Amino acid sequence: MGNAIRIWIGGLLAIVTIDYLLRLNSDDFYRLGLGETLWFISHWILALFSLAILLRGWRGQPKGTTIGSLLGTVFLASVFYLTVIYLYVLGSGIDSL
Repeated sequence: MGNAIRIWIGGLLAIVTIDYLLRLNSDDFYRLGLGETLWFISHWILALFSLAILLRGWRGQPKGTTIGSLLGTVFLASVFYLTVIYLYVLGSGIDSL
């Protein structure tokens, strides 16, 4: 399960970094970095890939492992996602609530 979390965290931080660098090299920081479609598709691809690795790793766990550990991991990954994305989007002034 640790590999899935590392892929999720590293991939999400890579997406944010690439978007930020594209915005810095643009004439207007507030224009789209990755583009809205690519931004959201990259999140979905990363989520599906990480989930597939998480499920494969969870199946290899001993039978006593509860589904709660799987759901807890997904919950913590979701909290991390929301925190990183909102801090990036709101903190950089790209968008507001």
